[in-house]
Amino acid sequence: MYLGKFGSGKTEIAINHTLALARAGARPWLVDLDTVTPFFRSRDLRERLEESGARVVASAAHADLPALPPEIHSALQAGDDPVVIDLGGDRAGARVLGAWRDYMVPGQYRALFVVNACRPFTGDAAGIARAVGELESVARIKVTDLVSNTHLGSRTTPGVVLEGDRVIRHAARQLGLPVAFLVIREGLADPETFPPPVVVIRPCLGPPFGPGGI
Repeated sequence: MYLGKFGSGKTEIAINHTLALARAGARPWLVDLDTVTPFFRSRDLRERLEESGARVVASAAHADLPALPPEIHSALQAGDDPVVIDLGGDRAGARVLGAWRDYMVPGQYRALFVVNACRPFTGDAAGIARAVGELESVARIKVTDLVSNTHLGSRTTPGVVLEGDRVIRHAARQLGLPVAFLVIREGLADPETFPPPVVVIRPCLGPPFGPGGI
């Protein structure tokens, strides 16, 4: 599952991950639990995702309260089918996940906290640690990895990514967590110039937030 503060880019990463699984021949689920932020969400690309072979579970259109559909049970009991969860990183979003924690068996899930070091509250190691601790306390699960995803939308440069990655890796060492991967936008630069492992994503969400907007 992908968690992160507003502007971290978690939704963009969750969509790209789901599409990659579908291209590889899987029948992934994308579960949209980002029920609080009334802007771009994974479900806005539902048609494209379902055409790829993915299955999308989300709350009803235009519903911004944490009322989740019964299909979520099927997704969370999916057996061998991969499940990608897009979860808001604020306290309200974490409470939604907390209601489903019985499905989150330790060792059988990865909770990847996406960090954009250019965003407020996650611009230094202390802020990142606070954000992770707050989410763990409310959701009652443990974050297993950080994801390095520093960006400034269309103004992102390799230097911005590398400086943010330095901050995020410092936070990861303090938290005793691995950095699962570093994310760069397609066409930004040669992936080999960044610390591995590197995941290259193709922006799927548009304005007003730009690539990787939420």
